[in-house]
Amino acid sequence: MNKLLLFFVLFACSSQAQQTDTFRVVKQGQQAVKKFESAFVTLGGKTGGDITVSEAITSCCLIINRSDLSVSSYTLTIKGQGDLMSYTAIGNTLTNQMIAALRKLKPGAIFVAEDIMARGDDGIPRMVSSLYFKIK
Repeated sequence: MNKLLLFFVLFACSSQAQQTDTFRVVKQGQQAVKKFESAFVTLGGKTGGDITVSEAITSCCLIINRSDLSVSSYTLTIKGQGDLMSYTAIGNTLTNQMIAALRKLKPGAIFVAEDIMARGDDGIPRMVSSLYFKIK
């Protein structure tokens, strides 16, 4: 129940993200990761909110708004009718497991693309803000 409540709180707060050119350092294990607030990712042209299953599946990948960055990995967490399920992808495309899980979702289900990592030409990993969606 606590996970579900946290899920809804994060979903509601996602629309309040600010875009600035500042960055902060996020600890990830032993490695420092820069987080650029101005970088954001879309799925199906959306940064969150309501989406249909077909929109999510046909978009097939996460697109980042900065030409100097590309998505290197992310986790898709899905809350459908049962427990939370998490799937990890290397690169920006939806995996076959993710697509199969998304196809099973009914209206009202929620999914989050989180732990989104992007890399630029400099090779420095950057964390990008999460995407929160609700199936309509």
